[in-house]
Amino acid sequence: MTMQLDLDSAVREGEDARLRIAIASLGSPAAFALLAGVHRSQPTRWLNHQGRPSAATQRLVDDVALVATKFVRVWPAEIFQDWLDGSNSFLAGASPKECLRAGRASDVLAALEGELAGVYA
Repeated sequence: MTMQLDLDSAVREGEDARLRIAIASLGSPAAFALLAGVHRSQPTRWLNHQGRPSAATQRLVDDVALVATKFVRVWPAEIFQDWLDGSNSFLAGASPKECLRAGRASDVLAALEGELAGVYA
């Protein structure tokens, strides 16, 4: 017996899950809206399937969700927001949040990997 998956449904479920992770990692829909530069009600609307994020905002959702997921595999979720807002030597003193906002997710992931590996910047 083979299981057939509907690609559209699977993608939509993944997008919904990443949106929930991104919002939870920042603490609230309003906090995610502030990071994304959208109206504070937009993330709640997206959660309720009333519209979808733009392509650029969806990239930010994906990036924040990926970074948060990698982070909580090693460190407590309770400190993620402090790490996200803090100055990071791997990022030349910028915060991971600033870098994510600027589209530099690969730099944030590299910084996180460096910290996980115990490398000093």
